[in-house]
Amino acid sequence: MSLVTQSEADIREFLNNNDEFGQELVFLTPDSLTTATITGWVVKHHTGFDVEVGRINTKTIYLSISEKNLVDLSYPVRLDVNKDVNLLKHFVTFTDSAGQTIKYIITENYPDEFMGIIGLVCKEYGGN
Repeated sequence: MSLVTQSEADIREFLNNNDEFGQELVFLTPDSLTTATITGWVVKHHTGFDVEVGRINTKTIYLSISEKNLVDLSYPVRLDVNKDVNLLKHFVTFTDSAGQTIKYIITENYPDEFMGIIGLVCKEYGGN
């Protein structure tokens, strides 16, 4: 097995492991017609930076997921003309460490097409 193949397998195992760092994530398309439940990695920050005032109180959620996990569940990941990853305005729901289940909207997506990982940036959705 090549080093790249082993790295891909290790990353998928890390992201998919609910017993360690993985967390159950429920994805929902903007039209609310398609859902998919996968495991991914979640980081939530409660601070940010504004160039005019410096540090500010904000909540930003970062997710790392395996594209293959969504594709295997027939979730629409690459539907635009160029076949680029486009999960903008999709929703994701998960339960945090405080036991709160909150719905977030995806505002940015950053695919790593070498390893098949997608980095997502989310904000709380007002419709919680």
